[in-house]
Amino acid sequence: MSSKKNTDRRTSREAAFNVLFSQHFTELPLPTVVASVEATESVEALKQVREDLAAVIHASEAAIKSIEKSLEAIRVAANDEKARAKPTGAGLLQDRRWVVEARSKAEESIRNAGVVLRRTSKLFDGDSFASRLLQTFEQNTEKIDQILQKSLKGWTHDRLTAADGSVLRLGLTELLFFEDVPPKVVVNEYIELARAYGGDDAHKLVNAVLDRVHKENPREGEAAR
Repeated sequence: MSSKKNTDRRTSREAAFNVLFSQHFTELPLPTVVASVEATESVEALKQVREDLAAVIHASEAAIKSIEKSLEAIRVAANDEKARAKPTGAGLLQDRRWVVEARSKAEESIRNAGVVLRRTSKLFDGDSFASRLLQTFEQNTEKIDQILQKSLKGWTHDRLTAADGSVLRLGLTELLFFEDVPPKVVVNEYIELARAYGGDDAHKLVNAVLDRVHKENPREGEAAR
């Protein structure tokens, strides 16, 4: 699997996690939660652009003021025949570099925003990985929850935090129904997701549960053969 595909799928898993995590606190249907998460991610991207541009504007204004000061010093010196030291213009050149750098940062920020917004708009497209993951979960929720409950060993599903439960349910979805992703990859990806969003020991729980499920439950395609 290519590096870009791995990165895209990791982003898709995080997006799907955000949907399940958000749905835990509401009774809204999945498509509504998806739309909410998509809008939230777009807003966050635009906020970041606004912050970047504000910093660029601040730096540009400071550089422009410095340039104006340097120009004034050159003008005064040019008219002062008694001035011993004439401005060399070195400061002016440095200020100009700052303006060019600020403009470059602004352009980069806008480009990055476009990338983020395009990526966000495609995350939940009909046949995207995140959409397939969520749709598969929704179609098989009962089976997934039954397997999860059986595999918790001493725990109940109700004792799981919203984050830990969402990671486990998505991990089981991918492990059981996505034959194009090797089981080892699935386990490792959701361990990392648990490290990022779960409790202190969430990654250990995810590792134990997914490993147990992999050993005890064949995938959907394997079961049919």
